[in-house]
Amino acid sequence: MESLKLIGWAAATAIAAAAALAAAGCTRRGEEIELWTMQLAPDFNEYFSKAIREFERAHPGARVRWTDVPFDAMGQRLVAASVAGQLPDVLNLNADLLTALAKEGRLVDISREAPAAKSEFLEGAWEAGRVGDGVYALPWYVAVDVLFWREDLFTKSGLGEADVPRTFADLPRVAQALRTKADVFALAPKLGSDSDLLRFFLMEGAPALRDGEVDFSDARCGQVASFWAERFARRECPRSALTLSHRVGLDLYIRGEVAMLLSGPQFLQIIQENDPRIAAATRVAPPMLGAAGVTNLAVMNVAVSADSPRRERALAFARALTSAPAQLEFCRTEACFPSALAALEDPMFTHPSGEAAARARAIAVTALRSARSLVAGLQRQSDAMRLQQIALQEIVFDGAPVRDALERAEKATAALAR
Repeated sequence: MESLKLIGWAAATAIAAAAALAAAGCTRRGEEIELWTMQLAPDFNEYFSKAIREFERAHPGARVRWTDVPFDAMGQRLVAASVAGQLPDVLNLNADLLTALAKEGRLVDISREAPAAKSEFLEGAWEAGRVGDGVYALPWYVAVDVLFWREDLFTKSGLGEADVPRTFADLPRVAQALRTKADVFALAPKLGSDSDLLRFFLMEGAPALRDGEVDFSDARCGQVASFWAERFARRECPRSALTLSHRVGLDLYIRGEVAMLLSGPQFLQIIQENDPRIAAATRVAPPMLGAAGVTNLAVMNVAVSADSPRRERALAFARALTSAPAQLEFCRTEACFPSALAALEDPMFTHPSGEAAARARAIAVTALRSARSLVAGLQRQSDAMRLQQIALQEIVFDGAPVRDALERAEKATAALAR
């Protein structure tokens, strides 16, 4: 029953779900490997069918059964499977679920069982699977932000390409010009329902996360919170960025109300589809950095159950799924990037054409090589980020003292792990 601490659901819910799982006949089938992924069907039905056929052909006698689970249901399904002793052999996990399962001892330590794999991946992607002293997943597909900026709005504000912010410290001067001369917001930072406040602390070099525990006592944490509070007070950033999801930035950019957008290269296509004129005026630059010189890397992982009776074969399948050829084929269908170094050498990433989308990919690949999964190891990330969002809202909307708001957020975040 200890595994019920995994995600934090009530015991009764997990037990009932486990019973339902067992009643549904979800039992092991000899040499069959069970794979669960997070909301990839039906777009990737053909991809997984091919990957499974190739693995079964290379491993006579092996069979793979693929189950795709809705994103929002994955946590509860994993709790139920864990309680019933029926975790799938191979699991596609985000950082939240990976950390929870690893802390419960339910995943294979890849750094011990396949240490040579480390050299195949981006360092930041490999380290995203680290929990404590072990690495409990192979990195799969990844994402990183680039900076989109409106050349027409910059020109109207007396600014040019040389003025595009390279660091967050550069933002206030540019933001003031955009506000006073073009009457637009500079940027909608990701500080809403999926708050990046902790990531901003870490990007500025504050030691705000150690061994999975937050610590906001460093003076730089207060300085970062004050910096963003001032941007909102000066109307350089829209206050809706504090209350809505990360898509608020994209929506405002498409409406022409913000001049810059920190987002993935794939969103350029959405901009094009919504307003070709704005797309035509859009230019691409590297993501803004803090004093630490790093940007955040989002990583999806592939892990192996430590309880799998087919552990060796399950690990072989996980290695096949995250191999460079397999990742490259996946990324030809999905607007994402591979974590496998060899896949990043493909011409689609290394030889940008004159198209904005190709330039954005090339800039993103450069950023990928130094990016890090900044909050790797943090338990219940979505809940923790929500607490940080509340702290910043208290500072901006209620005038709460910065130190007090951060202390409350720190204590509440620490309580999540108990």
